[in-house]
Amino acid sequence: MSPEQLAPLLELRVFLVTLAVLAIPGWALLSLRAGWRDHAPLQAWALALSLGVAFYPVLFAVLGAVAPWVPLGRTALLAILAFLLLVALWRLRRDCFATVRFTRLEQIALAVIAVTLATRAWVAHLEPFPAWSDSLHHVLLTELTANAGRLPASMEPYFPIPLGRYHLGFYALTATVQALAAVPAHVAVTWVAQVLSGLCGLGVYLVLDRHVGRVAAVIGVVCAGLISHQPAFYVNWGRFTQLAAQTILLPAWLVTWEALRRLAASGTAPADRAERRERVLAVAAASLLVAGVLLLHLRVAIFLLVLLGATLAAELWRARRAPRARRLLLATSGVLLLGSLALTGPRLLRAVSEYGAGHWAVFRFQGGLAASAGQRLLGDPEYFSFSRQSLGYLFADGPVLAAVLALAAIALLRRNRLAWLFTLWTTVLLALGEAHRLEIPLLNVTNLGAVLILLYLPASLLVATGVAELLVWLRAGAGAQTAVLIGFLALGAIGARDRVAQLEPARFFVTAADLRAMRWLDEVAPDDAIVAVRTVFWLPRAPHGSDAGYWIPYLTKHRTTVGPMISNLAPQYANWMIEMSRHVAAVREDDAELVWLWRRGVRYLYLGARGDPGEAADLAASPHLALRYADGGVFIFEVDPSGASDQRPDG
Repeated sequence: MSPEQLAPLLELRVFLVTLAVLAIPGWALLSLRAGWRDHAPLQAWALALSLGVAFYPVLFAVLGAVAPWVPLGRTALLAILAFLLLVALWRLRRDCFATVRFTRLEQIALAVIAVTLATRAWVAHLEPFPAWSDSLHHVLLTELTANAGRLPASMEPYFPIPLGRYHLGFYALTATVQALAAVPAHVAVTWVAQVLSGLCGLGVYLVLDRHVGRVAAVIGVVCAGLISHQPAFYVNWGRFTQLAAQTILLPAWLVTWEALRRLAASGTAPADRAERRERVLAVAAASLLVAGVLLLHLRVAIFLLVLLGATLAAELWRARRAPRARRLLLATSGVLLLGSLALTGPRLLRAVSEYGAGHWAVFRFQGGLAASAGQRLLGDPEYFSFSRQSLGYLFADGPVLAAVLALAAIALLRRNRLAWLFTLWTTVLLALGEAHRLEIPLLNVTNLGAVLILLYLPASLLVATGVAELLVWLRAGAGAQTAVLIGFLALGAIGARDRVAQLEPARFFVTAADLRAMRWLDEVAPDDAIVAVRTVFWLPRAPHGSDAGYWIPYLTKHRTTVGPMISNLAPQYANWMIEMSRHVAAVREDDAELVWLWRRGVRYLYLGARGDPGEAADLAASPHLALRYADGGVFIFEVDPSGASDQRPDG
C-alpha cells in the first residue's frame, strides 16, 4: 500500500479542480477573439487549455510586480475564476454547443486524450507522493506560494536559498490547485503534473490539425501521449517545471507564427476595425503564451526562441519581395518580444542577468579564479556527459528510433515544410546539448539530457507528418487511412499499459512506514535538532537524499544535512550542505564522523524504508548511536558523542 493513498472522491475533486483551473481562464481569454470560431472545436479546446496554463504564472508575476501587497489567496482566486467564468459564459452564450460539436475523428482524439489522462491519474493514485530529487523543492515552493498568496523570494524558513534565478511559474499553478481543492502541497503537485502530462499531446494535435490533417493529428496525439514513454516517465524524476513549459511550447509557437503571418498578410490587404482588433488580440495571445513558457522554464523558453527564430527567418524569406510585409514582420516580432517580457515582470530580467553573471564566473573559474559551488556545478563535465545507452532511456531505443527516422525522411523527401522546420529545430537543439564541447560557458545553456527528453514533441510531429505524406504518396483511400489509424490506436492501447507499468519504485521515497516514523520524530526531536539522512551525489557537488529522510523538512519542519536540488542558488549554504553530506556518507566507514556531525548540530540519523537494510545493522554497532525507533524498515538513531548510549528503541 502506498503512503497516504487518497479517497477516490478526493482524487476526483483534485482532478476536476485542476481541469477547471485551466479551462475557465483559457476559455474566457479565447472568447474575446471572434476568430476562435475559425478553429475546429478540439483545436479551440487545445488553445483554451494552453492559455489557461500560461494564465496563472503571468497573473502571479504581474500582480507580484505591480501590487506585491495583494495576496492571491483562496477567496481572491475564487473571485477571479468566478468573474472569468461569467465572461466565458456570456461571450459563448450562443456558441456553447459549437464548442462540443466534435467530428468523429475529434471524438477519437478526445478518447485518446481521456485514456492518456487515465493512465496519469492511475499513477497519481498509486503514488501520491512525488518522486526523486526535484520533487522536494516543487512541493516546498508550492506550500510557500499557497500560504503567502504570492511567488516566494526565497525558500525560507525551510532553506536559506534565494530564488532570483529560478523559474517559479509552475508553483502559481500548483498553489492555485492546493488552495482551491484544499489538499496538501504534495497532492497538488502530483495531480497538476499528471494532468499536464496527460495533456502533453494537445500542442501536437493542434499543429497537425491546423497544418497537416486530422488523421495525422490523431496519430500525433497517440504518439505523444501513449506510445512515447516521455513525458509520462517524468513522474519518476519529478521533472515537472520542464513538463509544464513543454505543454504549451507548441501552442505558443503556433499562435505566434499565425499572428506573424496574419500581420504579414496585412501588408497587402486593407483591414477594417474588426480585423485590426483580431490582430491585436492575436498578438496578445501569443505574448501571453510565450510569457508563460518564459516563467515556467527558462531552458524550454530558449528552445522555443530557437524555433521562433527559425520561423521568423522563414517568413522573412517568403516576404523578401514585399518590403512592407517584412517591416511588419520585424515590428510585430519586436512587439511580441516586448509584450512577453512585460508580462513576465521584472523577475525574469533579474534571473537572466544573474544567469549571465553565473556563466561569466564559470569562465573566470576555468581561467583559474574562484567560483561558487553553483558556478562550479555549471562547469562540471559530468553535468554534460551522456552515454549512447542513455538515448534509449531518455528518448527512444533502436527500433522506435529507426521508425521515427524513416518516417521523418519520407516527410523530408516529400518537401513538407513543417517537417523541414522541426528537423532543423531538433538539429539545433541537439547541437545546443553538445555545445559544451566548444568550451564557451555562455553556450552551456542546457545539457543533452534536457534535449533528449523533449524530443517526443518533434518526433510525434515528424512521425504523424511522415505517415500523412506516405498515404498521399501511395494515393491511399479512406480504407487504408482507417487501417493505419486503427494500427496506431492499437499501439496506443499497448502503450497505455506500459505508461502505467513504467514506474521505478525505488525513486518514490516516502512509504507508509516513513510517515509513521516522521510523526514520531516530530514529537520527540527538539526544534533545533538537525537530522542526518542518507545521501547520494548525483554530481560531485550536487548531493540529494535517497530515501524518505529527504522529506523531513516538509513533513516535520526539521533541518537536515542535505538540501534540495536548487541549493546551488545559495553558494554559502551549498558549500555547508556538501560538506555535511560528505561526512554523513562516510559515517558507515568511520565512526568518528558522528562526533564531527554532533558538534555541528546533528542529533538524529534517519534511515528510511527505501534503502539498504544492512546499513542499520552496521550503524547499530556504533557506540555513538542509540537506536530510538525501528518499525517497518525505518530506523532512527540518536547521536551520542560520549559513546555510552544504549541501543533500546523508544518506538
